[in-house]
Parts: sequence; structure tokens; C-alpha cells
Amino acid sequence: MAPPRFPVLCFTRNLDVTPVTSASELGVCGPRTLREEKLLGMDIVDASGDSWRVSAISQVGYAPFSWRWLNPFLPRLRRIEYALEPGPKYSLHEVQERVLACIDAHPEYWREVSYDDADLIERKAAVRSTKAIADLHDVLGSDIFGD
Repeated sequence: MAPPRFPVLCFTRNLDVTPVTSASELGVCGPRTLREEKLLGMDIVDASGDSWRVSAISQVGYAPFSWRWLNPFLPRLRRIEYALEPGPKYSLHEVQERVLACIDAHPEYWREVSYDDADLIERKAAVRSTKAIADLHDVLGSDIFGD
């Protein structure tokens, strides 16, 4: 199976979803994420629905210095490599359902400014209305594994 085509959605074991736009973003994480093996067992799903499961992670260095260093309390990101095992092919509906389960599991990640459910209802409606897996990335935004 070919490697993932970006953007991808990364689904962790603790029901979190992280949209990632490039291999360089996927190849970094924070020291706690690495130490606690939070990405081990993560499923990576690309825009075509192809998927891979992370079976091993290794640190191969440190990420280049970045804007994060303006805050001395943020640790330096680690450069990492993954061992990937091919997984099943997912339909748009299946990926949407996984994203919705992640939003339900961690609503605090997905609220904008309000503390009621209005933001969550809008975001879930946007997830359901996507016409392609790649569109989910636009609804969710981009992130990195920075802690």
C-alpha cells in the first residue's frame, strides 16, 4: 500500500482526532506525547479513505526551532518516525461518524467561544455536510501533537 496522501486525519486511542496537512507535521510531537505513547495504535486516514495503524514510534531527532520558542515553557518538539500497518478502507460516512464520536468524547476541544452546545451543534452539522473526506480537514482545522 502506498504511503498516506495529505491531508490526513489521525484518530488516537483516546478518541481524539487531529487533522494534519503534511508529512512534516505528522513527523513531530511533544515529549509527553512521545513518552506516554499517545500515538501508538493511532489510525491515519487519508482523503481517499485508505488507512494505516501506527504500530511503533521512534524519536529520530528534534524538530527545528520555531515560533514555539517564544514561550520558554513549551518543550522542544521531537522528530519521530512511524511504523505503519495497512488498515481498512473507510467510506466518507464511516470517517464522519468517527469524527463525530471524537467531538462527543472531547467537546471541550471543539467549542469556540461559548460554553453551551451551540458551537458543537454547528460543528457537527458541518461535519455531516461534508462531501469528501478531505473537506473534513477544512471543518476541523489543522493541528500538531504538541504536548
